[in-house]
Formats: sequence, structure tokens, C-alpha cells
Amino acid sequence: MKIQRIRLFSSLILIVLLGSLAMFAGCTTQPEPTTSPTPSPEPSPTAEVYEWKVQSTWAHGDIGMEALTFMAERAYERSDGRLKIEVFAEPEIVPLPEVLPACSRGTLDMAHGGGAIWSMVVPCGDVLFGSVPRIWNLELSAEEGALAQREFIFNTEVVDILREEFAKQNLYWLDMYTGAGACVLSTQEVHTLDDIAGLKIADLGGYMSQWRSMLGWVPVEMLPASEMEMSLRLGTIDAVAWDSSAITGFGWQSVAPYWISNEGQVTNMIQDTLVNMDSWNELPEDLKEALTGAMEDYFYEVNDRFAEQEAIIQQKVAAGEIIESLMDEEFQHAADEAAYEIWDQASAESEASAKLIELIKDFRGI
Repeated sequence: MKIQRIRLFSSLILIVLLGSLAMFAGCTTQPEPTTSPTPSPEPSPTAEVYEWKVQSTWAHGDIGMEALTFMAERAYERSDGRLKIEVFAEPEIVPLPEVLPACSRGTLDMAHGGGAIWSMVVPCGDVLFGSVPRIWNLELSAEEGALAQREFIFNTEVVDILREEFAKQNLYWLDMYTGAGACVLSTQEVHTLDDIAGLKIADLGGYMSQWRSMLGWVPVEMLPASEMEMSLRLGTIDAVAWDSSAITGFGWQSVAPYWISNEGQVTNMIQDTLVNMDSWNELPEDLKEALTGAMEDYFYEVNDRFAEQEAIIQQKVAAGEIIESLMDEEFQHAADEAAYEIWDQASAESEASAKLIELIKDFRGI
């Protein structure tokens, strides 16, 4: 009996010791959080929830397109869960040329892209975007240029001009974001007007294509991003004009390694986001403010991402993955002269474009 009691007592001591060790181990490996986690906002059971769709004109891999999920998250947070925006890339709902019409008629609540895409409907979009060549050559970084451009738009009558023009298509011009500079990649090394003569380049058409044609390129209608690499491989095109996503998102330098870094069609591209006017008018004022705030958050997020991309591209140049191909002075002079001709042409074709060009000239001190 005595032995049984000793064994029982020993067992109790062992259980207590093991329990204490387990508690001690738990305390050391799982410390209490210093702050409580922030719960995701949930809409009030009685609050109306708005479920929207936004589609970009750009495919997955594009910097601005990929950042749209950030914008949707911020809209959800700022609206306390009352504004839910589902994000789509091109061509997940409609193909690239149909994005603006789909938004105009309400198939999409929001359209994300650039004015060169919808300039056939809203001509001044070409000026805003920068496909009226060299209109936005600011000699600033992507981040600095975008900050200056946004301040210029919202502190002058530019924002009123844009909203008036897009309203004619049942669209509300919401905000801008940067596309940084045009990034031209070529399968061939080029430096002169003679070098580019006859080479086929994919761009967004309109004044952009007209300018390049004046310089000797053979512009080809912009292909979907999914087809671009194969077209470069097959020689269907010899070059492509995109933003820096061409390198950091799509990796087209693997087949078109020559980066024409001073081609200079536009150094600080402006892109924009539109809202179907009926969808916009249905939003309560507090949700309009939430969406406006989310777009401002998005603007700064995209700025940060492009700043990172600029550093990545320079690293790739240093590593020899990209070969910087600079155009000579003769090209630059011819490019300026052709650009000024198109500025005059754009001004003559649209009153809103003429006003925008004059305002931009004043802003740039031209």
C-alpha cells in the first residue's frame, strides 16, 4: 500500500511538472499581441450595399491594372463594406475596344485605361493621355511628374473640361493615375531615322501612330497583350510601345531586348478611370467620397509601384538583360517638328483639345 501511495504521489508531481512546462512553452512561443487585429469592415444589416464591376483596358501584368485590387480594397474599407468592386482585366468581360461603350451603357460600372483608347469617342482623351506626342514630356520622374500633373488638373479648369466632355457619353471622369513614360522595345538595334524606316511598331493608334508614321515607322494596331510576345517572335511586329510593364510585367525584352529609352513620345503618361454616370448618381454622397478617396489612395499606390519599376529596369540594363538603344539628334529634331504639327492639328479638330493644349503649354511654360 505504501508503495502504491508513493507511485501515486510521484505521478501527481510528474503531471504538475509537465503541465507547468507546457504552460511555460506556450507563453514563450505564443506571446500576447501588442495590439488587437483590425476586423474587416462589415456593412450594417440595414445599409444598402452597392456591388460594382470595373474592367481595365489592360491585361494582367500591367502595373496599373494589377493595382486595381488595391483600389477596390480601399473603397470597401472607406465605405465600411457598402461598396464592393469586382476587378477584371482585359478581356475578361469585354475586349479592349469595348471597355468605354460597356461602361457608357452600364454593363460596367467603371472603366480603367487611357484616353488614347477612347479618343475616337472623346477626342481630348488623346491630349490628356499623351498620345498627342511630346505634350507631356516633363523631364521629371514618373512619381514627380504624376504629382505635378494631378495638381495641375484639379487646380485648374482642366477637370471641368474633362468631366464635361465625358458626360456627353454618360460617363463621369473620376481621377487620373500615371502610366509613367512610353516604353518602346525593339527586336532590332536602332539609332537613326534610317534605322527605323519600315519597321512595324504596335501602338494605340490615332495621333500616336500618325506621329510615328511621319518619322518612318509603320504603325500596327495595338494587339492584345497576350499576343504581343508571339507577334514579336514571328516578326509580325518589330517593336511595341507600352509602359514599363512591358519589361517588369510582361517580360517582352526576352524577344525585343532593345529599349529605345529616349524615343520620347511621352515621358509622363496620364491614364484615367471613368464611372457610368447612372451608377455614379445612384451613390449616396458618403460613398462618392469613399470612392474618390479610394482613387486618391490608388494614385499614390501606383506612383510607388512605378518608382520601384524604374529601379528594376535600371538593374536589368546593368545586368545586360536590356540593351539601351538611344536615338540620335537628327531623330529628336524631326520628332519635335512632327509633334508640333500634330499639336496644331489636334487643336483644329476639337475645341476641348485646343483648350487643353493651351493650358498644358502654359503649365509647361511653352
